[in-house]
Amino acid sequence: MARKKGSITIGSRIKVKFEGMHPENFEIVREEISSAKDADGGDRQYVSIASPFARKVMGAKEGDEVEVETPAGKHKVEILEVEPHS
Repeated sequence: MARKKGSITIGSRIKVKFEGMHPENFEIVREEISSAKDADGGDRQYVSIASPFARKVMGAKEGDEVEVETPAGKHKVEILEVEPHS
């Protein structure tokens, strides 16, 4: 199956908006990297590819809405921006 143009993959930097919340920035990283990355002074959070959140957003593209489950329950998440891994 062909990958969607601009779709979220490992290494993507994304901006998402949880329903009723402010936009948040994430980078999807390999599991071993997510715990090793130091804060770089930015507002981006590192998310392991093994996390339920990452598994739900993988393959999504800008403008898509996905439903993710968190400890607080199910939430709609809008994908606002996708910056591919460079």
